[in-house]
Amino acid sequence: AELATPARAELASRVADCVRCLAREMRRRLQYAAQALDGCAKRLVHPAERLRRSEQALAQLRTRLVFALSHRVHRCSAQLERLQASLTSLDPYAVLARGYSITRNGAGEVLRDAAQAREGEDILTTLARGALQSKVKKRELL
Repeated sequence: AELATPARAELASRVADCVRCLAREMRRRLQYAAQALDGCAKRLVHPAERLRRSEQALAQLRTRLVFALSHRVHRCSAQLERLQASLTSLDPYAVLARGYSITRNGAGEVLRDAAQAREGEDILTTLARGALQSKVKKRELL
């Protein structure tokens, strides 16, 4: 019977080898799990820190928005001033304020040349402030 079964010492040695092998494998797996846990912990951000980062990002966006809006308002104001100046320069009544006048015949057509008026015709001259109604006595052509 002793020959059929391995010696007790040999069995104990095999069991010890298996225990060491099992312990080594368990340490390796524990080390791997610990590294994975550390990686997860590094990626996990505390809610207060996450809130602080979000508030900081929001403050930066708010600052950029205020700057962008201010810049846009400034550009639009400058453009409005240019358009107003352009409109004022094109306004026929602004020309009248500089001493010019607009003269129309009886049909309301603007007279640009003395040849367009007839002697005896009623004309209307618009000035910066008011209008004059006149009758053509004589034409002098240039």
